[in-house]
Amino acid sequence: MSKHGDWISWILHFIVGMVVGTLGGLVLLMQGHRGSSAFRSLWIGDSLILPFILGTGLILGGVASHFGDQLWVGSNFRVIPPDQPSKSIYTVLLSALTVVCGLCSVGYALYMHFSAP
Repeated sequence: MSKHGDWISWILHFIVGMVVGTLGGLVLLMQGHRGSSAFRSLWIGDSLILPFILGTGLILGGVASHFGDQLWVGSNFRVIPPDQPSKSIYTVLLSALTVVCGLCSVGYALYMHFSAP
């Protein structure tokens, strides 16, 4: 671990991960959806859609910012192996914190949906 993390790389990977995670959350919510064009989820309440989608975005944003190109390209690309992003203790902690916040947000949405009468 270096003293100074590559913050530009961290931010860019976080943004891409956040977008992909948000779209993935939308896909999860739309599974089995048939009918009108209005956005309605079959398995979570309307008031809990935003925390769920933001949570999935934060989870994948945190994972993407931690692993960098290795998440998207993988280790199978041998011609030009992906560079490891320069990590500092702050970038690792911030990635972990965003994943935990995302898990809490998704957990809150699911808990409120399944515990509500």
